[in-house]
Amino acid sequence: MLPIPTITCFITGLTSLVVLVAGILLTNAPIAALGGVLLVVLCCGYLLSLSLVVHLRRRLVTIEWWVTQDQLAQGKVTKGVTFDITLQFNNDSPQPITFVSCKPQTGSGLSAEDVVNLVVPPRTKAQVNLAAVGQSVGYHVAHGIVTTTSDAFGLFHLRSYFPSPIGLRVHPKTSRAIKGISKKTFQTSSHQTGENRNKRKGQSGDLSELRNYAAGDPLKRVAWKASAKKGSLVVKEFEPDVLISTMYLLDAGASMRRGQLGYTKLDHSIDLLSNTMEKDMMSGMKVGLLCFDSRVISHVLPGNSPQHKLSLSNSLLSLSTIVDEDLTDITAGELVSKIGEYFLFQEGLKLKLPATPPINSPEWQHIQAGSDGSLFDLRQLHKSTSQFVESIKRGSNAKDWLWTEPLVSADSDKSFSQLRLFCKVRGIQLPYRQGWNLGQRSMGFSQAISSALNHGRTNRIVIVSDFAGVFEDVKAATTALTAAKQKGRIVDAAFPWLEMNATSNEASSLAKEIFQRNQQSSFTAVKHQLLRHGIRIN
Repeated sequence: MLPIPTITCFITGLTSLVVLVAGILLTNAPIAALGGVLLVVLCCGYLLSLSLVVHLRRRLVTIEWWVTQDQLAQGKVTKGVTFDITLQFNNDSPQPITFVSCKPQTGSGLSAEDVVNLVVPPRTKAQVNLAAVGQSVGYHVAHGIVTTTSDAFGLFHLRSYFPSPIGLRVHPKTSRAIKGISKKTFQTSSHQTGENRNKRKGQSGDLSELRNYAAGDPLKRVAWKASAKKGSLVVKEFEPDVLISTMYLLDAGASMRRGQLGYTKLDHSIDLLSNTMEKDMMSGMKVGLLCFDSRVISHVLPGNSPQHKLSLSNSLLSLSTIVDEDLTDITAGELVSKIGEYFLFQEGLKLKLPATPPINSPEWQHIQAGSDGSLFDLRQLHKSTSQFVESIKRGSNAKDWLWTEPLVSADSDKSFSQLRLFCKVRGIQLPYRQGWNLGQRSMGFSQAISSALNHGRTNRIVIVSDFAGVFEDVKAATTALTAAKQKGRIVDAAFPWLEMNATSNEASSLAKEIFQRNQQSSFTAVKHQLLRHGIRIN
């Protein structure tokens, strides 16, 4: 942490040298004295900057921040809705501190404005409100604040970092906020909300049909007027209303995640699905949720209670914190490098080995090479992450979905599960896997349908997916759909559309046309596959 000269400093220094040399060559004492004064000013600015370094190291200058609004007291925010974060600057030093800029360090799911040109007098506190926005649904972490401070003359800058992680849960948009979204974004063959009903034959409810009298039919069901017209006895057949429990199957695969952050197919599906499930539950319906890719990611059985609503919400939020080994595209070396860089930047801890062990040392079995060739001791890495995870866990609900152990392969070191859990808790985003082996998506889809049929009593299944790769193994996918229809389930499908904005530029308009044409082609192919099984999709 050393002072960095500014452009003003360079100009002042060059000017002072020129004036000083000119004064000496011209034997002009006033000019030489002026050059000397400018050099003294530079030295004073540097000394003031060094004193600021001392104050920062002694923690006489600190920054605290928190979410200010009452409705956000538990760290809950809504996607796309601006909320305030309060920054409090504590200056316990004997000199004023000029903050040229303060930039919050947040994950990609959050954004916040910067603070510029704030002067905090000595031994005082100052508060500033920042406008922040949650850009995508999920659990996101604001890690700290990067500041640039300046001396009183503005000659030197000092860059510093104040770590102070804040975990925020960004919830889906409300129904009002998504009214402007195109209907084509999320369409299903069953648009009705409220009490969805299943028709079963019985003796009360809506009239279904008139049929010929059969022995044993009660006389009160005889349609006398219709019988008189026909000349033979005709009875009424009714369909009583039976409340349906619905299981929503949400595709969380790579194709659903592509696009601009906050505007992907998955983002739109989460927003609308969250509101649809809430309306269904308000009408008394039991609702369940199953998220899948090449396997089932999460499964919430149908229910209707405040606690069940929280479980559904957590299942949707967890889709942004996928750290399982089979669903992420990151090597062991890249993982330890990412965590090592985080500890160095966030906590100032150097976890790299200072020297390479001898080639025949048994320590190599506990060493992992990073992506840049640096060596890390997995035992030390595991110890450091465990300490931080436990410290965070003590101040939170240990039964929360955030603490679910990530899945790793049987061949992987068990400590990597702890490393991936640390990434989830600290909001370190791991890249989601973009590809899959042939037929994996079909097997995941089949597993999702099977789980919906075998776990929990469900009358209706709604599949929300773009069906990319689902019909690679046609037999597996169609067998699952056939099983659902044979068991009497009502099956609907929803295809989320990705909107692409185009400017007046001709090339941009052409790109949008090609994009929409390809998307329409994919939709048509999926539609034909589903219609073969009596499943309509819009």
